[in-house]
Amino acid sequence: MTMDEGHQEIICDKPSCQQLREMLDQTKKEEALKFAVLKQKIISTDILIRKYSAKRQECDHQSQRLEDMSKLVDQLRSDCAKYEAELSRTLQEMEPLKKSYSEFEEKRLENEKKLTTIQDKLAASEVLVQQYKLHVQSLEQNSKQQKSFDFLEKQL
Repeated sequence: MTMDEGHQEIICDKPSCQQLREMLDQTKKEEALKFAVLKQKIISTDILIRKYSAKRQECDHQSQRLEDMSKLVDQLRSDCAKYEAELSRTLQEMEPLKKSYSEFEEKRLENEKKLTTIQDKLAASEVLVQQYKLHVQSLEQNSKQQKSFDFLEKQL
């Protein structure tokens, strides 16, 4: 049995050493295989953790968006309720105005009818006045003629 200076390997020619060396080599191969399997499992686990982490971040982002959207929906519902209440109040305030408008419209139509009637009466009265004026003129002329006849009769 000798020792190599560059290596710390023991050189042995005995069959038991050979057998031990084979067992050592077999163990090294098994260990290397186990380390390779372990390395592959670590890599697979790392990939899985990264995927999970990315999914978790995406889930957190979506959860945040959902929370933001829920707040927005709540705010919009609140605004909608406020606007519905305001609309209801406005509609209630408009009811008396609608009634007043209807009443004023009825009065306006009634007054228009009265105005038309009065204008018709005025036009008829103006025609009558014209007729009276003509009649008065006619009477005045007849009176003048009568006076002339009377005067002529007296002279005769």
